[in-house]
Amino acid sequence: MKIQGTESRFVTSVEQPKVNRTFEELKANTPKQDDAVKVTISKEGIQQFRDSKLQEAKAGLIGSDKVLWDSTSYSGMIGAKLPASEVMDEKGEYHHQYSSLSSQADNLLKAYAESYDEIVRGYEEGTREVWVEDKNADGGIRKLTKEEDLAALDKAYQDRVDSFTQNNDKKIIDALAANAKKIVEATGGRTKIAKEVSPELEKKQAELEKLPTDMGKKMKDAAMSFKVQYGLQQAGQIDISNILKGISIFGIK
Repeated sequence: MKIQGTESRFVTSVEQPKVNRTFEELKANTPKQDDAVKVTISKEGIQQFRDSKLQEAKAGLIGSDKVLWDSTSYSGMIGAKLPASEVMDEKGEYHHQYSSLSSQADNLLKAYAESYDEIVRGYEEGTREVWVEDKNADGGIRKLTKEEDLAALDKAYQDRVDSFTQNNDKKIIDALAANAKKIVEATGGRTKIAKEVSPELEKKQAELEKLPTDMGKKMKDAAMSFKVQYGLQQAGQIDISNILKGISIFGIK
């Protein structure tokens, strides 16, 4: 098996067990019909056997240079390409840096686009193989197809978009902003958290007044637009940044 990431190539192989007994030996040791013994295996026993085979399969994949993917791997793939929300000052201390909602949406689309390109190129170059758990597959694992790989990435992007829209729902932001303002006023600005959060919430409020109410749909449509334009490009001449320049998620550039 091979798995290719952005930094390294993961390779593993599984050797098929060798059978040394000859046909005659097996035949000689096979009970006759009258001597056969009926064996019953419980459901628990079957499940235990399957679990043991799965662990054996995982042992052959997981190691210092081997990876078995799951659904969280795709979210992590996107997240690794997003800019950090914390910045370090001159004293070496980290502080939260405010990023506009439009910038956050653009960065999420960019991270998705780069991940999409990484997957496609991996298959074109023959350097990407992704394995996942599947209880119906031999050994409890199977290799994904390119289409399944990309579909899993799409699902991770959609999940992040849903989280983005939920966290930036106008009604929720308005309620949080009003509450933070009351706390600041009641404590004379002595409550550090409310004092720091209040300005950021006010910025979000101002932004949400100008942004479309269907932000989630706009973000998902933007990803679809990227895929269509990506597919129209000639292999080896695809410029991700150039494609993204022509996509305005919220109609603001």
